[in-house]
Amino acid sequence: MSNLPYLRACIKESLRVLPVVIGNSRKTGKDLVLKGHKVPKGTNVLLVSAHTQVDERLYTGGEKFIPERWLKNQESDLSKEAKNVSAFTFLPFGFGPRMCIGRRFAELEIEVFISKIIRNFYVGWELPDLKFKTVGINVPNGKLQFKIKDV
Repeated sequence: MSNLPYLRACIKESLRVLPVVIGNSRKTGKDLVLKGHKVPKGTNVLLVSAHTQVDERLYTGGEKFIPERWLKNQESDLSKEAKNVSAFTFLPFGFGPRMCIGRRFAELEIEVFISKIIRNFYVGWELPDLKFKTVGINVPNGKLQFKIKDV
């Protein structure tokens, strides 16, 4: 799938703008201080990466879908910006030893599925933008009603 960089960029941008999960939680292993606040050992801390992923201070046009920002060989300002942003602002599969074990499998499945669909069908959406709700994960707040036609 390495010969489909724009598809990969679109998938990555989709996960940035509307991640499946809103963040990751960890239990502190020792007493620590975060931004001047004492956090005792054993406290659950939630990193809400869904907010950092659309933060205008980190991503120009943060709430806009701009897949070009992820194209590695592009010399655009957005592409350079994405390369310079901390990896901890974009965590769709978590991080560290508790990272999603199926990350690579999920990424490949998404790439294969989408490439086969768009190769064989025209997929359209003729309704207003779909709204989402968060219930631990982001889910559509309505039916998915795509128009699908043979190519």
